[in-house]
Parts: sequence; C-alpha cells; structure tokens
Amino acid sequence: MANIRDLTGQRFTRLEVLRLVKQDKHYNLYWLCKCDCGVEKIIGGSGLKSGATKSCGCLNRELSRKRKTNLTHGYSNKERLYWTWKGMKARCYNKNNKRYQHYGGKGVTVCDDWKHDYQKFRRWALDNHYEDNLTIDRIDNNGSYCPENCRWATSKEQANNQSRNRILEYQGKKMTMSQWADYLGITYGTMNSRIQRKWSMERIVNTPIRGHLIVN
Repeated sequence: MANIRDLTGQRFTRLEVLRLVKQDKHYNLYWLCKCDCGVEKIIGGSGLKSGATKSCGCLNRELSRKRKTNLTHGYSNKERLYWTWKGMKARCYNKNNKRYQHYGGKGVTVCDDWKHDYQKFRRWALDNHYEDNLTIDRIDNNGSYCPENCRWATSKEQANNQSRNRILEYQGKKMTMSQWADYLGITYGTMNSRIQRKWSMERIVNTPIRGHLIVN
C-alpha cells in the first residue's frame, strides 16, 4: 500500500472520496465515495482519475431526463414538425397504422439518420425551407424517406405526386386529375365524376360549365 496514491478527501466532479476499500489481484484500486446527492458507492480509481465516472449515476439520469424533457416539451407539444416526423415513422413501421399498407407494407423505410434522431430530421427540414403549411413529399414514390428523396410541398403538390394518382392525356398534355381540374376551372369532384361516368377526355375538356365553354 506504500506506493498507492491516496485519494481520500479528494473530489471528482460530484464525488468525494471517503476511503480506500480494496485492491484486486490486478492492482486495481476501489474507493468508497460519497456523491453530492448523498449516495455512497464503491468506484474504481481509474474511472475517478480519468473523469469517466463523475457521480453515482445521478448525473447521467439527470441529463437523460433533460434530453427527454427538451424533446417532449420543446418539440412534441409545440412543433408540428415533430408530429410530421412521428407520423412518417408510424406509416413505415407501425403495422397498426391505417396508412401502413401504402408505405411500410410496400417497403418504404426511413433512413437511419432520421429514424433515430429527430434533431437531424429537424435540421434538414429547416435548412430546406420547411413551413407549417407544407407536408413532406417523396420525389420518387418508390423510394424511401431520406434527404435525397424528400422535399416540402403543398398538399395539392403532394397529391399530384402520389403513385395512385391517375395520369390523363389529351392533345399532348399529360396531367393528373387534380391538375386537369385546375386547368379546366372545375372542381376535383366534377372531374372525378366525369371520369367515373367514363366520359372521354374530349368530352370532359369541351363540355361547358354553367353555359360557358371551359377551354378553346
């Protein structure tokens, strides 16, 4: 014991060393320490001197609670973007989600960076012009959620990009039903009704609305 550096009375962050407890066969020293929170615990000397052990464990618990508090109260209760992130993951991984069959059920996933870290997703969103009136849209509907395949779009823009949206062509123009409705100045409901009644595109385009010809 003559060559042992006595740590008794020394402080290491939240820990005060009370006394040496034992030395194992590998000459590792273990000290009884009292934490600022009042807990006494035997801790290895190497952990104390290297700074790896700063408390009885209470410091890590406090930091963990703080991180969870920041996420819960700083984002989930206030930021629409947080719920966008949660919804994106639910569609891809929660089989009980009503939209799972169109996402996770078809192999759509969320990249690892976004799946496990809301902060990374949040930084990407804010760097890419996120606004509360926009929704996340996959550029390639067969691809997954990742920075290279996502953008922020209005609900109408996203609807036009959905794989299930029907593309209609007339005189060289190719547009979705929603885009044709806007182009013709009619409601989506009217457009859909005409499609369901099996109208030709020529008839849809040239049938007047309330006495007015839609387009030339």
